[in-house]
Amino acid sequence: GIPQGSPVSGILSAYYSAELIERLDARARHLSLTQPDLGRGIIYTNISLFVDDGRLTVHSKHIAFNIAELKQAWNLVVAPWLHEVGLRHDAGKSELQHYTWGNKHMELAPLSIKSPYAPPETVEHRHHYKCLGIWFDPKLRFDYHVSQTIEKASRVAAGMRMLANTVRGLHQSHLRTLYVSCVLSILTYAAPVWWRRIKSQSGKLDVMQNRSLRHICAAFKTTSVRAMQFEAAMMPMQERLQLQADLAATQFHKLGPFSPVLLRLGGKWCPEDTAWMPVPRTARAVRKQPTTLERLALYT
Repeated sequence: GIPQGSPVSGILSAYYSAELIERLDARARHLSLTQPDLGRGIIYTNISLFVDDGRLTVHSKHIAFNIAELKQAWNLVVAPWLHEVGLRHDAGKSELQHYTWGNKHMELAPLSIKSPYAPPETVEHRHHYKCLGIWFDPKLRFDYHVSQTIEKASRVAAGMRMLANTVRGLHQSHLRTLYVSCVLSILTYAAPVWWRRIKSQSGKLDVMQNRSLRHICAAFKTTSVRAMQFEAAMMPMQERLQLQADLAATQFHKLGPFSPVLLRLGGKWCPEDTAWMPVPRTARAVRKQPTTLERLALYT
């Protein structure tokens, strides 16, 4: 074994779980070739892994098909592989979420799975699902994530008020350093993923930042926000979120040719021998606007 938090844990876990990814990829290739009559727009079960966290995804036009496909992939591929290598999944942490623009039958679509070492388990659909610090919702609007982020940052900002006031305590420069490292990092965590470039998101974050600016600058509520931003050398949230999106876009050119990010982008971003991997796009999405990932790629 290796110590917890070791920098090589991610590399070793990738080697350890590579066989599971290869099995699911081979199954998806086989089904795509042998069952072409099921209709277009179907993407069979694939998996994304980060150390000991895994995510199974399937895409089609019908929730019932997605449930059946996930059940088969788990019972025929994932559960047997876990049993072979001596691993067990944590039943209490299993979560299910449907991504759809519709609202019908979402509560009536649970997933039943079984394992060689445990009784059958039923996983219910959840309206909010947290993965790697980001709260996902069925419509991928991320409004719930923004609200949870603001609530978390507010608790940290309240703790900062115990360290200084208008009479005594930390210097303004130290308060600004604390805000940037402890509060702003929470507000902008993984911003390129959830920021949809709409005022309703950046405006709520601006309200949270303005409270902290009044504390840092020891200003009244009627003080101009632009003046406090200039005094504390802080950018408006919309500009800061856009800056983070630009910085994230520049990282695309540093990724390997077989990176899942580039495979999702497709086209000139991925090698020709991976062109079989489709991207889940609906007619609605094609008509409206590009995905968040495609929008980021346009910045490069």
